[in-house]
Amino acid sequence: MKRLLTLLVLLLAALAVACSGGSTASTPAPTTVPTQPTSSSAATQSPSSQVNSPQPTPAPCTSPSDTRATPSPQGIEVRGSDDFKAWTQEALNLLESKAPQEYAEVQGSINVIESVEAGSGMVVLEKRYKVGDVTAHAPGYDRAQQLIWYAGTIVHDAHHSTLCGRAQPYSGKDAEVACLKLQKAALLKLETNTVFSNYVQGLIDGADDPANQYWNQPNRHW
Repeated sequence: MKRLLTLLVLLLAALAVACSGGSTASTPAPTTVPTQPTSSSAATQSPSSQVNSPQPTPAPCTSPSDTRATPSPQGIEVRGSDDFKAWTQEALNLLESKAPQEYAEVQGSINVIESVEAGSGMVVLEKRYKVGDVTAHAPGYDRAQQLIWYAGTIVHDAHHSTLCGRAQPYSGKDAEVACLKLQKAALLKLETNTVFSNYVQGLIDGADDPANQYWNQPNRHW
């Protein structure tokens, strides 16, 4: 009976994530130096061994009217502490100066960037990016690298909103891969090395492996 109750709780948690009203998962913030996928990734498996998890049907993509109260110079409202607002402004400035193409998409696809304790992701129906502390400040990296990581996640989640606006699937494996590819493109412009871009490429390479599908994990902490 105890095992049955545990399985029921996990199932309900998974359903809550799948039916979260247009919210998508952000990429996990690396807490150690990221590495390329191991031999267990889908990139090294035969097609017959790859398993694609069924994806929930996205909610209709209709955005409410823009109710931004105090937008930043980029036209994006930032909600959170003064430190979070300043940090987010730095990330947006970095994108504007070094990744202008991706920055332009961010401007058109995000209305609000909001600080939350955990559970980063994009609420596409509101164009609201919820940012957990681990995502905003990738532990284990210096300040400059943390800013680069955060800026890359903004690009990633903005693309979920862009897909929604195009009436395309904005959640599930294919959407995540599309967002990861744009995130990597931005990181290549922001980084002086390839630590984060290699990490993101590893997520792309392992997208068919259920063990690597972070967007299906009900207890994700980023």
